[in-house]
Amino acid sequence: MSNDPATFVAGVPVKISERFRPPRRVTIPPSCQHQISPDLLTQEYDFAVERRVLTWLQERKAWKEKKENEHKERIAEYDRKKAEKKAKEEEERLKKEVEEEGEEREKKIKEEEKRRGEAKIELEGGRKKEQQKPEETKDEAEDDDEEKMESQTAEADSDDS
Repeated sequence: MSNDPATFVAGVPVKISERFRPPRRVTIPPSCQHQISPDLLTQEYDFAVERRVLTWLQERKAWKEKKENEHKERIAEYDRKKAEKKAKEEEERLKKEVEEEGEEREKKIKEEEKRRGEAKIELEGGRKKEQQKPEETKDEAEDDDEEKMESQTAEADSDDS
């Protein structure tokens, strides 16, 4: 007997599962198995259709780029106009603020002039009163002095009697 491992299983039937078998060979169906004519391989082929397709693709690509550029230009124009409008509005707002500040200043100046005028009138009125007061106070003082004298004389008369 030989020591070869294959000899030990020689003659023993072995069944291999479908899972472990190699896949079937791919074959072309008989209806598709026709020979290509050698004339077709030697003929000159006209690539006009392919050239037209390539030309059309190039034209389409150029058209898309043109449309995209026009779109970007419209967006840029819109953004530019929007920025101009915003700048104009900001300028008008600043003008309005400056005008309002000017009006407020004029109003404050007028109020201050009015207040000064009123203070001046009050001051002049106070001066007139002060000028009139000394005369009145002199008259009043004289009246008071006369009243005192009369009261003193009346007291003296009443004491004498």
